[in-house]
Amino acid sequence: MSFYCMPSLLSLSLDTLTKPSSCFPLTEFTTLPPNLKDPLRQVFLKRGLSGPQLTTLLHPRVTELDLSDSLVTAELLSAVKSCTNLRKLNLNTSFSYLKKVQAKTQATSPPDSIQVAEILSTNCHLGTLYLRNLSCVTDSVLSCLPSSVTHLDLGGCSSVTDSGVDQLVSHCPQLASLSLARTRVTDKGVAKLGEGECRETLKEIRLDGCKSITDIGIEELLAGVGRSGSSVLEILIFHKCPRVTDRSRQVLEQFLMEAGGAVRQLTWTVY
Repeated sequence: MSFYCMPSLLSLSLDTLTKPSSCFPLTEFTTLPPNLKDPLRQVFLKRGLSGPQLTTLLHPRVTELDLSDSLVTAELLSAVKSCTNLRKLNLNTSFSYLKKVQAKTQATSPPDSIQVAEILSTNCHLGTLYLRNLSCVTDSVLSCLPSSVTHLDLGGCSSVTDSGVDQLVSHCPQLASLSLARTRVTDKGVAKLGEGECRETLKEIRLDGCKSITDIGIEELLAGVGRSGSSVLEILIFHKCPRVTDRSRQVLEQFLMEAGGAVRQLTWTVY
């Protein structure tokens, strides 16, 4: 025996409004209640939205925003500033997407560090923050990180240096995962991760593509996270670091024997 579940009027209405062929203007969504804006926003964000379009689908109780399929512009971040209860914010931008929108970017205003800092300052409960490949993310932006952040992706943020690592270590004592891939961080910044309070909570560290990191940085990092004789570190990525040699492999083997019982994923390149 088979049963047919009749779709609700709400479900049918949302399906009609979100069809690619629909010509219904997004500006008409401004007056909708939050329970209708949320499902609409999830669908339309997968197609990419501009700042004015996103504004029509936001409300004060929004807790999650995934803008990884949208072109991050000054207009888009201006819309995000209206959200002050975010728990998760994804502003990641892929390399392939950057290439696709390169021509379009020239006709739009790029985001700036002040906007990002204001968003962080007004969201004191933010737990997950993805900022991959955002060139406007600077060390000063990281000084505005709320202490609630546990998952942070700064991969490809080329303006982030050791000073920025100092900021995030002091502001985010409960970090569980951190990506500093392809940043300007050196041994000094990497060693700071092994000195701060977050060394006891970090389960994932990504340093791939950091051209200034050497064996000294890797050694001091591992010495720090394994200081108590055990470590919660599960994932350590440091491939494509051209100044790392076989010495790091030896230090890593020692760490695994003494304190690396939780490790389940490692990638590195020895030059």
